[in-house]
Amino acid sequence: MIRFDILVNDSFEASSRRRAEHGLAIYAEVTRRDGRGEERILLDTGQHVGNLRDNIGGEIDLGRLTAVVLSHGHYDHSGGLGLVEEAGARCPVYVGPDVARRRFSVQMGADGTLGRMRKQIGMPSPELLERLDVRRVGGIVRASECMTLFTIPTSAPPNVRLLAADMASADTFSDEVFALITDGSEEWLFGGCTHHGLPMVLEYVFGTMGRERLSGFIGGLHLQGRPKEEIEDVAEIVGQYEIGAWRPMHCTGEMAQEVWRKRFTVVG
Repeated sequence: MIRFDILVNDSFEASSRRRAEHGLAIYAEVTRRDGRGEERILLDTGQHVGNLRDNIGGEIDLGRLTAVVLSHGHYDHSGGLGLVEEAGARCPVYVGPDVARRRFSVQMGADGTLGRMRKQIGMPSPELLERLDVRRVGGIVRASECMTLFTIPTSAPPNVRLLAADMASADTFSDEVFALITDGSEEWLFGGCTHHGLPMVLEYVFGTMGRERLSGFIGGLHLQGRPKEEIEDVAEIVGQYEIGAWRPMHCTGEMAQEVWRKRFTVVG
């Protein structure tokens, strides 16, 4: 059985007691059907320690985590990592190459054009990595009976708004980590922001990794603000793969959410 609990997201239902913030954190509880393992995994940590703590509200003991996965080093996915240390977790923390490297975004001007202002959007507390059991992910890594992690060898498509440490060239997102989570029957793919783009990621999973079917995808699609035509094109490519269900959130965007609900099975 696989159970996902959304701890941090850009929005929640009005009935939820959890406070929304720009960011993502998901708790996954996995019990293998063959009895070969039980996992308690934190997928990303949101933007702030305080918000993550409040949203958990004592419902989850982070000290019992078996793994933490940072999908990439942006502040809205790694800012709550201090709570893992505070909880006394002794589990591995999986990160991609260069996760602590400074990264920047270009801010939009009032007229809708790209401005000159650069905002640092990398890890707010990279020193935490020196005090935790950090495991670097490169290529395909079988982390446990329930989880396989991987990085994409090809650079992410250039994005003029997301810059590398030199504040001039586009970030290649070498630090982006994806997770395949399974109970031995179901298998879900997690992507924090999917900066590499769904077509590239799914080609890797179904091609290089040899998957024939996924039970679902959970995480961000990074399609917020994209033209509807581009979103439809991505959906057309995605439709070629057998994916049972979708739980898109965070950086997906309202337009992409609408397109996905019309074309695919969206849950949660």
